[in-house]
Parts: sequence; C-alpha cells; structure tokens
Amino acid sequence: MSRFLRNPIAEILWFCLVSVLALAQFPEPLPKLNYTMIPDFFQLPPGEHFIEPAGVAVMDDGRLLLADTNNHRVLVYDVRERSYRTWAE
Repeated sequence: MSRFLRNPIAEILWFCLVSVLALAQFPEPLPKLNYTMIPDFFQLPPGEHFIEPAGVAVMDDGRLLLADTNNHRVLVYDVRERSYRTWAE
C-alpha cells in the first residue's frame, strides 16, 4: 500500500494547498516612481474641500485641471501664478 493511501485526509489537504499556491497570482512589486514632493504646492482655501475628485489633466501651458465630481466643478490651477479658478455649472 502506498503512503498516499494511508491518510486520505492529509492527501486531500495537501492537494488543496498545492493547488491554491499554484493558482495564486502573487502581485508584482510596484515600480519605483520618479517624482518629487513639493510642500505647499497647492492648498484649497479654508472650508473648501474636494468631494470625489475624479481626474487630473495637465494642459500645454502647464495649468492643472482637477475634476471635482460631487462639487460639480473643475478647478483650474495655474502653477506659475500659484492661483486657481473654477469652472462650475
């Protein structure tokens, strides 16, 4: 009699463990991003806040567009002047 037939429960558990490990998709490590944090780059005025920001875009002239979905607006931030204005409905 083979050793696998002596303990069928252990054989089933071993098969399940090996199957799960074989099918598991281990996440790849995240790539190192090349960016620099700029302190106080952009701050909203007191009392202002984002509600469900949905996207960011950079225009050709360097302005940032920030979509603030539940506030129903787009913030346009001018990097050179360090100021912003809003487009709202």
